[in-house]
Amino acid sequence: MKRSVCLFLFLTINTILFAQAQTWRSELYPENWKAPGDANFYSDKLIQDFSYAGYHRGEKEIPFRTQQVLDVTRPPYNADHTGMKDVTAILQKAIHDVGQLKQGGIVYLPKGTYKISPDTAKDYCLLIDHSHVVLRGAGPGETFLYNSSIIMRGKAIIKIGTGNSWASEGQNKELLKGFDETGENNSSAKCIWL
Repeated sequence: MKRSVCLFLFLTINTILFAQAQTWRSELYPENWKAPGDANFYSDKLIQDFSYAGYHRGEKEIPFRTQQVLDVTRPPYNADHTGMKDVTAILQKAIHDVGQLKQGGIVYLPKGTYKISPDTAKDYCLLIDHSHVVLRGAGPGETFLYNSSIIMRGKAIIKIGTGNSWASEGQNKELLKGFDETGENNSSAKCIWL
């Protein structure tokens, strides 16, 4: 008898908890909310669903390529990784050079801080406009891009351009625009990690 009562209570509590979990919804969405099928990512004011963002929708690991790795701290680039000298032009040259390779490659930024800033005539600091170009750092807390500019309204830190890239419909894709080192949106962000 005791066993039956315990089993009954266990099943009842689990059923109630399961029902509550099924009816829960984020308070950020109204009760009648449905996913928009034709929303414009750039202009519509709605919370974006990034659950499938990233390489192969986040369903595959990013391949760790070891061939065609270009270390920007070595010749001919010799990029300063102390954060004291602006290396925007050096990094852009390295990105362009890797983009010219038939199979692309890795622009590797070893541990350190790389000071960058947008040219006054451009709306970005760095432009990746070729396919198969990977900008890789030593990891979170190890490699930083330090944006020294205080005027970033309407500008991107890293811009994925059209041309020979995967950007669709002639629009540019912007990465890390206004995000700080925690990944939070912050229009005054100065530093990102790779």
